[in-house]
Amino acid sequence: MQDPDALQAIARTGLEALDAYDEKHGASGRLVETLAAYLEHNGQAESTAVALGIHRHTLRNRLARITELTGRDLDSIHTRVEWWLAVKAREMLDGSGG
Repeated sequence: MQDPDALQAIARTGLEALDAYDEKHGASGRLVETLAAYLEHNGQAESTAVALGIHRHTLRNRLARITELTGRDLDSIHTRVEWWLAVKAREMLDGSGG
């Protein structure tokens, strides 16, 4: 599926709360980047923290903020799939393709 309107809807629905936080907090936010890395590392906190170059406690704080802002459970496979689709939709729109 490469319909730009459909991709935009998927990305916006899944990531808009995190985008708003990141926009407001700048470099101290980075929740969308954190979520994408967490998903890419199959929910493994240690390897995600290393990939992002942050302390594991910083990662855990960001993951807690994601849960708080969205009301979604990162341990749920359904949530992870929806967010993975949103991240991939954004990558397709940005032309990075993942």
